[in-house]
Amino acid sequence: MCVMNNIKLAIITLSSLISLYLIHIYGISKHLYVGIWYYDLIAHFLGGICLALSALYILKNPKYIILITFILGVMWEIYEWYFNLTGHPFGSYEYNFDTIKDLIVDTIGAVFVWYIVSRNKIRK
Repeated sequence: MCVMNNIKLAIITLSSLISLYLIHIYGISKHLYVGIWYYDLIAHFLGGICLALSALYILKNPKYIILITFILGVMWEIYEWYFNLTGHPFGSYEYNFDTIKDLIVDTIGAVFVWYIVSRNKIRK
């Protein structure tokens, strides 16, 4: 069952991915992840939206988009740990707080997509 028009979903997904890429590159180049305390929240929220939209586009079903987004968020946090991108020592309070915060915000982005899609299905 098609959640929304495939072309429309592809355009929304691609636009979101491009926006995330631009926000991330700009944030790195201008040191905004360090300079603006909430910049990481914006990036992770949009990242959760992008992952959920991508999962929706591939699966054509919103049933598992929250779980998939969470799992991919965990994989991103492993990437951050491996390349020491958090700026905090592994296992420190700051590191643990950043990781949990990132996963929560990723998941909120996925819940946002799920809610919009589910609400759209009810209206039809």
